[in-house]
Amino acid sequence: MKQIQKTIDENYIYGATCLSIGNNLFACMKFDYCIMDEASQINEPLSVGPILLADKFIMIGDYYQLNPLVKSKLSKKKDFGVSLFEKLCKKNPNSATVLKQQYRMNADILELSNTIIYHGVMKHGS
Repeated sequence: MKQIQKTIDENYIYGATCLSIGNNLFACMKFDYCIMDEASQINEPLSVGPILLADKFIMIGDYYQLNPLVKSKLSKKKDFGVSLFEKLCKKNPNSATVLKQQYRMNADILELSNTIIYHGVMKHGS
């Protein structure tokens, strides 16, 4: 426990998965920010835990491409296939930012996904 406390006291940035943040070790901690990457892939119940441990949260993701993987028919009926990220983006569109210029894929691949998914709003970076 001394080593764990020393690590907590000496560091300012912590990384954890949404699943592991449920560990009792984190239960007594409060964070300034929770930055949740790939938030569109995290189902709502899993995303709530980390958010409750922080004063503010930032979610990053793309719900047009990847949603939470849900196999249970009952869970799908209960809307667990829709992330909290997507729900918040749709309910508060002025609080979301869409990145329209990308640098990760070549122009031909972008053209395909731009046509199928993004309705032509994406631009290729140089």
